[in-house]
Amino acid sequence: MVAQVTPSDNVHQMQRSTPGGAGVAAGSDNGQIRDDMNERLAKLEGAFDGLKMAVDGLRHGQNMIVGLLSVGFAVVIFFMGYLLTRIDNLPTEFERLNQTLSSAITAAQGRPPQIIIVPSPATIGPLKNDEVKAPIQSPPNNPK
Repeated sequence: MVAQVTPSDNVHQMQRSTPGGAGVAAGSDNGQIRDDMNERLAKLEGAFDGLKMAVDGLRHGQNMIVGLLSVGFAVVIFFMGYLLTRIDNLPTEFERLNQTLSSAITAAQGRPPQIIIVPSPATIGPLKNDEVKAPIQSPPNNPK
């Protein structure tokens, strides 16, 4: 946890740390003040080193997350393109399915072909012993 220090707190702390409490206004001991300020700056820099390391770690994690998100978006875009090409083919698939079904339905509703029975022709050959052949009879008409 980093304590927040306001400029007025710095001035009060510096006045307490110098001998006699005169601080900068007295001007008697500039070397002591400079040493004290350098020490305090070193402490601040040390406190910020941990923060710098934490920021570097966050930067690394952020780079990893951005990389993973970009790969994820690329995969999503690829599959969306694939799906869109499949969707574009759907009307032709539906037309082909419609033709197949309509031909199957038409074939199922059609009447069976009409079969006409034709008797085989009788051959008349030479007659033996004056035989008389009976005339060929046609099949009876059976109206339905």
